[in-house]
Amino acid sequence: MKNKEKYIDNIIEIVKYPNKACRFRIEKMFRSENGRCPEDLPCFECGVKFDKWLEEEYEPPKVDWNSIPMNTIIEVRDYEDASWIKRSFAFYNENSDYPYVCIGNTKYNYGLTVSWKYARLLEEI
Repeated sequence: MKNKEKYIDNIIEIVKYPNKACRFRIEKMFRSENGRCPEDLPCFECGVKFDKWLEEEYEPPKVDWNSIPMNTIIEVRDYEDASWIKRSFAFYNENSDYPYVCIGNTKYNYGLTVSWKYARLLEEI
């Protein structure tokens, strides 16, 4: 999926309200957290860079799983083609092939931990 496909709703919003373009570029294209253009580009050059960025493949932001609070609801799965299921995050074990450890959420495994191969934050959806 290209960036233009991922952010189509935002792009439509920018067409309606051009004053939102700069903030969108800073947050999504540059992934700047301080709200400022990290490269101090003139607007025209930023627009050219934005056009190229729209055609690039979408890459989700990298997650620092060690900073995710315990009991955060995440989605997990063990296979790439499996459906995502919601679970309560416990911790991240970087030394495992199944690094995403969640707390069981049924009466049969409540309090037990289960490890998963793939995970994503709900905001990534």
